[in-house]
Amino acid sequence: MKIVRLPMRLEDCPVKTTADVISGKWKALVLYYLKDGPIRFGQLKRLTQGASHKVLTEQLRELEMDGVVQRVETLGKTLKVEYSLSEYGQTLAPILSLMAKWGADFKNRNAQASADAASAQATELNQSIAQSASSSVYELKRKR
Repeated sequence: MKIVRLPMRLEDCPVKTTADVISGKWKALVLYYLKDGPIRFGQLKRLTQGASHKVLTEQLRELEMDGVVQRVETLGKTLKVEYSLSEYGQTLAPILSLMAKWGADFKNRNAQASADAASAQATELNQSIAQSASSSVYELKRKR
């Protein structure tokens, strides 16, 4: 059966819509951690090393406005702020797991390709050195 693809504007593409919601410098990492359960802001800040307080807050607010993340404040001696995936955000969990698996496989694939290329370069260099050494020995013998 042949699939018929109709022209589509970029803004109508559902894959782009998904990417827009989860894209952002720290959103992927935040969602990756939140898929395993609620996390307090301070802990999330420690887990996302390099994210400034301001940027992390902005990213969380965007996810909250999109309905993917929920923020819960609990009053006590100090204000406790905890983030978790919303009910709707939970529907992203399987997608995030698949993306994590794909990303790990891609990194391994690239690492293997780099290792193979380095091995091929080393083999070529060794052959060149061996050929050069053989040539030098031949020249020495010929001069005697």
